[in-house]
Amino acid sequence: MADPLTWMAIASAVGAVGSYSAGRTQEKVAGAQAKSMENAAIVERQNAETARQMGDRENEALGRHQRQVAGAQRAAAAQSGAGLGGSVGDVLEQESVKMQLDRLNLSYKTDLESRAFEQKASDLETQAKYTRYQGRAARRAGNLSAGVSLLMAGAYGYGAAGAGGARMPPGSMSGLGGGSPAYANLGGGSPAYANLRIGP
Repeated sequence: MADPLTWMAIASAVGAVGSYSAGRTQEKVAGAQAKSMENAAIVERQNAETARQMGDRENEALGRHQRQVAGAQRAAAAQSGAGLGGSVGDVLEQESVKMQLDRLNLSYKTDLESRAFEQKASDLETQAKYTRYQGRAARRAGNLSAGVSLLMAGAYGYGAAGAGGARMPPGSMSGLGGGSPAYANLGGGSPAYANLRIGP
């Protein structure tokens, strides 16, 4: 049966694989989410362009209709014999100003709709960038955790290999401290160092 250090080494190695895989998986998921956001942003920008085109066509159609109405009003004024001056001219001028305001309001409405789509697209692109960043951060964190786990696995494995006790050759450290009693019992009675002896 394996000793505790061996089991800890195995567990650390398994944890390293898990951390690495988890980091890669999170990065892939984040990448898929970011791609979906980027595609949605493309659609929103297409919607913005469609809104602008439709607004321009509506504005042109409104302009044509207004010109027809203005022409009919002038023709009616001329046929009535009132002419285009005086109060009739004032009425026609007011109608012309009103028509211009209608076209300006339509242009403003179109611009607002287009800007709303553009803003949605920008927000989605920003979210996509942040999501990709989170994915890369998760991968780096997984790699770091895996590296730490591998180092721990190596340390536990080394400890397990030496758990049977390491006895240093006699006299291998006899020159250290000049035979000082400070090195006579390095383990201090601890079970972990029970078999570790220095000197004869």
